[in-house]
Amino acid sequence: MDNIENVNEIQHEVQVEKLGVFKRIIGVILFPEKVMKDLVERPRILLSFFILTLVAFVPFILFFDMMKALVITQFESSGSDFAELNIDAMATGSLVGGMIVAPMVLIISWLVGALILTLFIKIFKGTGSIKTYFSITGYANVILVLSTVVTIVIALVTGQYSRDAVSVTSLASFLDPEKVSVFLYTLASGIELFTIWMYAIIGIGVSCASGFSKQKSLAIVFTIYIVGLLLTSLIVTASLQLANLMTY
Repeated sequence: MDNIENVNEIQHEVQVEKLGVFKRIIGVILFPEKVMKDLVERPRILLSFFILTLVAFVPFILFFDMMKALVITQFESSGSDFAELNIDAMATGSLVGGMIVAPMVLIISWLVGALILTLFIKIFKGTGSIKTYFSITGYANVILVLSTVVTIVIALVTGQYSRDAVSVTSLASFLDPEKVSVFLYTLASGIELFTIWMYAIIGIGVSCASGFSKQKSLAIVFTIYIVGLLLTSLIVTASLQLANLMTY
C-alpha cells in the first residue's frame, strides 16, 4: 500500500509542471488550467501586486494631460469661482491623488475578494489554503492587463480617455444612460467580456485547488460575481438618490 501511494505521489509531481514567471503570465491566457495546477502546488502572490499596480498606473502615465484637461473642464462647469492657477493645481492634485489611491483600491479589492472566495470554498467543505486562493485570483488579474491594453488602444485611436468611461466590451456600451435606470446601467457596466473571462479562469483555479468539479467551482465563482454585481448596482443607485436628496 505504501509503495502504491509513493508511486501516485511521484506521478502527481511529474504531471504538475513547474512553470517560470513568463510562462505563467502567458499561460493564464493560453493554458489557464496548467497554470492553476502549478499555482496550487506552488502558490505565488508577489507578482499580483505588480500587475495591479501596473494596471492602475499606466493609464495615468499615458493620458495624464488628457485626464487633466477633463478634470479642469469638470471644475469649470461646476459653477464654482476658481482662479485659473487654482484649477490647474487642483486638477493636478486630483490626478496625483488618483495615482496613489487607484492601485491601493485594486489591491484591497483583490485581497478582500480572495478572502470571500476562500470563505465560500470552506463553507462548501472545499480544500486549499488562503494563500492558494490569493495566488489563483491574483494571477487571474492578468486578464485586466489585456482589458487595459484594449482601453489604451481605443483612447489612442479616438483621442479621448476617461476613468469613468464605460468599457466598450460591456453591455452598458449598448445602452443610453439617459434612457435607463442607474441600477440597470451600473449592472450592465459590470457585465463585461474581460471580467467574465477573469472569473472563468478563477473558476478553473478553484476546481484545481478545492477538490470540486469544474461545474461546481464555476457555479460558486459566478454566484459571487453576480451577487457582488447586484450589491454594487444597489449601492451606486442608493448613493446617487441620497446625493440628489441632499441637494434639495
